[in-house]
Amino acid sequence: MTLPRPIPLSPRLRFFLSALLIGHLLAVIAPPLSFQTRGPLGQSPVVATVLAPVEGYSQAMYMDRGYAFFAPDPGPSHLIQAAITSKDGSRVETMFPDLDEQWPRLLYHRHFMLSEYLTEVYFPPGPPRELAKVDPIDAENWVRARARYEHVRQSIVGHLQRRYPGQDVAIRRVEHLIPDLVAFQQSPVALDDPRFYQVMLDVPVGTSSDGTGRGEDLIAPSRPPESVPPPPGAEQEATDAKPQPSLTDGAGLSMSRNSTESFRLALRVPR
Repeated sequence: MTLPRPIPLSPRLRFFLSALLIGHLLAVIAPPLSFQTRGPLGQSPVVATVLAPVEGYSQAMYMDRGYAFFAPDPGPSHLIQAAITSKDGSRVETMFPDLDEQWPRLLYHRHFMLSEYLTEVYFPPGPPRELAKVDPIDAENWVRARARYEHVRQSIVGHLQRRYPGQDVAIRRVEHLIPDLVAFQQSPVALDDPRFYQVMLDVPVGTSSDGTGRGEDLIAPSRPPESVPPPPGAEQEATDAKPQPSLTDGAGLSMSRNSTESFRLALRVPR
């Protein structure tokens, strides 16, 4: 039996093929790495440098995925709970994303990405007074990150206010936990059991769940954060809707100014 003769490759061609293989491997690895190292101020500069040469190729081949919500460790998901209160005191509560409300599946996915993004950009109130003295730049970055979160949060409140004109709107973030595998095997329970849903409080770092702590040590920013320009046509829409300033209570509740009551976590949970 005669073995096939190997195809002769010149050193230059070997180098070229090796570069292609290495580039393709980077295009597979770099996007998930960028996703995992992303923080409130953006992605890691080192990972961004590695990703830059292959980013276009990765997007063209549809490989720029994060994969963080897949097995073997998907982690918790995050939802937004909203309460719409009429002038007569009646209240409607909803949670999104919700497969029963958002259909087709692409619309559900858009709401899912919206609720995850609100948690991704979350930054607690601050900065602490000590940080402003030790590292003014870090304190200013804190202010900017908090302002970014408040812009996103208020845009959601404003959208609901335009959808339900004349009614009070309040929202808060909810985390949907996944049961531990060993505990689940020993005592199976429905994944949408209310015990797996917990309210994510909007309180300063170091403040306990009852609202006590070091909140009084926070300082106001030395200067206002940079404004974020609205998209074309949004200014007139916002003027017509007249959204009110947002507040946040100790239960992580973002609301219009004339809505001061916290609301219960509904037992009906989304799928």
